[in-house]
Amino acid sequence: MAIAAGTSLGRYEIRSQIGVGGMGEVYLARDSKLERDVALKTLPAEVASDQERMRRFVQEAKATAALNHPNIAHIYDIGEAEGVNFMTMEFINGDTLRTVIHRDNAELGKLLECLIQVARGLAKAHAAGIVHRDLKPDNIMITDDGYAKILDFGLAKLVEPEQPANPGTISENITMLISAPQHSTSGMVLGTLGYMSPEQAQGLVKEIDQRSDIFSFGCLLYEAATKHRPFVGDSTIDTLHKIVYEPAPPIRDFNPVAPPRLQRIVRRCLAKKPRERFQNIRDVLLELEELLLETGSGSGAPQSTRASAADASTVSNSTRATMVSGSSPKSPINQSQTRRISEVPSKHVTYKGGELHDSPGKPWSQEMPDLQEIKQTSGAVPLNSNFYIVRDTDQDFLNAIRRHDSIVLVKGARQMGKTSLLARGLHQARSTGASVVLTDFQKLNAANLESIESFFLALSEMIYDQIDVDTEPQEAWNPRRGASINFERYIRRVVLEQISGPLVWAMDEVDRLLTCQFGSEVFGLFRSWHNERSLDPSSPWENLTLAIVYATEPHLFITDPNQSPFNVGTKLELKDFSVEQVADLNERYGSPLDLQTDVLRYWGLVGGHPYLVHNGIYEMKKRGLNLQDFEALADREEGPFGDHLRRILVLLARDEQLTEVMREILRGNPCPTTESFYRLHSTGLVTGHSAREARVRCPLYANYLERHLL
Repeated sequence: MAIAAGTSLGRYEIRSQIGVGGMGEVYLARDSKLERDVALKTLPAEVASDQERMRRFVQEAKATAALNHPNIAHIYDIGEAEGVNFMTMEFINGDTLRTVIHRDNAELGKLLECLIQVARGLAKAHAAGIVHRDLKPDNIMITDDGYAKILDFGLAKLVEPEQPANPGTISENITMLISAPQHSTSGMVLGTLGYMSPEQAQGLVKEIDQRSDIFSFGCLLYEAATKHRPFVGDSTIDTLHKIVYEPAPPIRDFNPVAPPRLQRIVRRCLAKKPRERFQNIRDVLLELEELLLETGSGSGAPQSTRASAADASTVSNSTRATMVSGSSPKSPINQSQTRRISEVPSKHVTYKGGELHDSPGKPWSQEMPDLQEIKQTSGAVPLNSNFYIVRDTDQDFLNAIRRHDSIVLVKGARQMGKTSLLARGLHQARSTGASVVLTDFQKLNAANLESIESFFLALSEMIYDQIDVDTEPQEAWNPRRGASINFERYIRRVVLEQISGPLVWAMDEVDRLLTCQFGSEVFGLFRSWHNERSLDPSSPWENLTLAIVYATEPHLFITDPNQSPFNVGTKLELKDFSVEQVADLNERYGSPLDLQTDVLRYWGLVGGHPYLVHNGIYEMKKRGLNLQDFEALADREEGPFGDHLRRILVLLARDEQLTEVMREILRGNPCPTTESFYRLHSTGLVTGHSAREARVRCPLYANYLERHLL
């Protein structure tokens, strides 16, 4: 029942009701003691009567009140009077973010400036261990002078019951939704329908953390860019199904002039699995700030909201920019229509710094990067390339390098992007002041591999050529010592001592060493350095990180696990591109695949293989082919993958036994031996977790090889 105007609750006099929600009613009230207006929110009766939930609520409210951040509405008081439990907070004179987004004259740049402020507030709260749990446009107020304020921090936890023994299905969880505006939840932390994360929709209470807020923040970004929510179904259960299982429609379906980088930021925020999202809102914040800086100049944001890094623990103190031409069209594009790039409304696009940029105030033609520049991505992708797709493994690898882990192992089949990933790790190491050595084992000639002596001398000379030490290997070599002792002494007493700091030694294509007669001795030496570092943290080996990149299964060649560096350290494996990553890359190339269904078909054709994905999209863009035309040519000798497919055939022709194994797999039979499975797996021709599960990597390979081998 609404509280009448003029009613006093302790020192607070009710003036008027200003809102009703699933977690209580909100009133404008006057604080007679401090003579200021406040927002007074009553608490639901079922919460106020539950002693344990009230205790947890008070604890959460106290923590929130201590945040003291300009983008978080401040909590003043918690009280009880006339049988009513309530809390008072800062009264904000302005409009909700929902109202601001859906104004006809809303500019995307201005909206993103507001959301950057929201991200700062979230960063402050997350750093204190507080998760909002119900982030939505109605819980964000925009003041008349442009400040963004987050409301109801921590209140979602107020309605959280104890974790049920068995979380319900989506259908069962619908019963938890109540008939309140925006479908606020009761009895379970589901958030608000349309903005909740997949883990909230599934009732996985214990899995809700700051990454759930990041998903909801992605929904806000999406709505700011499109004026539409990312997940809208015909019914509640349909909407929940979309949240858990279906990707959001591309932003360009509603707003074809939105920056491509914004689509990539949103897509990562909206990843279904928490581990695939941004792991920290601070990273989203930095991405958005860089986006605004790249797309224009000038800012309408209040000066005091342009925070320094100290303010949100993350933010650069640079001026924010405004995207003049980024407002959203009122009518969405029919998703069933094929929409070519040439149909997009005019606007000027330039390419610099690895991104497509909008230039305000200029008419535009659809300028794309030079196709020859794009083609470079068929090998190692350059560091500044706009066409590099970040996978989960990237952050894990960079973190391992940053931690100075002893051994970092990166496994992946041929042409999976191992060298490109390695380059980024080494770039990061250099930027932190570490010394870096890169050894490509493909550069070693037959003479270098004749003996372990010549091999270690060759490695030492390659290291000497790349870092600043004043002792050549031959000067430190003593013929009376064994090759391994000479090499170890050179690394420890010359290299590590003279550089006096971290050294990252990256080894690419180490598979070549696995088949050498002295390979086990070399790898055993690497393992011993790892062991010494573990036993004596003060040893010189503490400064050495070995980053080893390989494709072949090492245990086929190293029989003693105690002599292997491949079963210690940080182990990473590169995976194929997901459908979402293919869609991302397609957009970066200018969307030669027009529809989401085309992206899915193309992903199925090439199996998400990074090399094939890149080059196929490039060829479609270069030749102006649609997907149907491309599919007709893809597995042909004269087609876009002709050279690549012929190399596969030549590789198999060199090994009659392996060719016969491939024939068996093409016939649908299991791989006859584990060794042959791993050999084919390392080449990228088959996939699966074991010889029994072996199958051809993708339909493209299957079609081509069946025609030539069966």
